[in-house]
Amino acid sequence: MLSADEFKEMMNEIGYEFDILDGKTNIVPTNQLLNKIGFPDNWQDLSEL
Repeated sequence: MLSADEFKEMMNEIGYEFDILDGKTNIVPTNQLLNKIGFPDNWQDLSEL
C-alpha cells in the first residue's frame, strides 16, 4: 500500500508521462487513449481523495 504522499507523487508522475504522450500523439486524443487502458475521466481527481 502507498502512503498518501506516495500516491500523490505517483499520480503526478503518471500525469507527467501522459503529458509527454499527449505531445507525441496527434491523431487520437489522449483522453480516448486513457479510457482504452482503463483510466476514468476523473483520474487526476483521485489524488485529492
